[in-house]
Amino acid sequence: MGSHFVAVYVCDLEILGHYIGVSESSKVQDILERLRPRCHDEGQMKALDKVVRKIYKADPETGESADGHDLIRAFRLICEEHLGEQESLEVYEDPDETPTLWKFIFEGEAPFEIPLSPYGNPAVSWHSPKHATAILDLFKRELEEKRFKKGFLGEEELKSIVQKLSSAQSGNQGALVFYEQ
Repeated sequence: MGSHFVAVYVCDLEILGHYIGVSESSKVQDILERLRPRCHDEGQMKALDKVVRKIYKADPETGESADGHDLIRAFRLICEEHLGEQESLEVYEDPDETPTLWKFIFEGEAPFEIPLSPYGNPAVSWHSPKHATAILDLFKRELEEKRFKKGFLGEEELKSIVQKLSSAQSGNQGALVFYEQ
């Protein structure tokens, strides 16, 4: 198995909505210039421009876009800028071995209708405050019953996710989950 990483951002999507789907040219340029130092190359800048302007479309059947992976990474740059960088947890997700983690990573909503990657990763999921609380309850139960799986989702990683989701719950916020192999 290769390394797989999850980062959880506790937030209110309305805050990020100020930076997605922007139409005013000067505001777009301001956002792009502020994030330029975080971009690795011009390809990432182009993807960032698409996300800021929200000029992307997902295939209606698959939810994917040929550049979905670049769009997701660009969206994460916006999150890092406005929500702070988050520690990435090393996990190994499996629908049979870690079903709650699988749901957390792959069964949320697509924030701002950002398309899926045709490669399966990176991925991003949004969990509303209500859904984040429901997932928190499942993760807490797994922790209490010591159902964490070393080699998939260890105790420390599970505790970190529970802490993030507890913070979301106490602030009536949701959670964005980024996944990358």
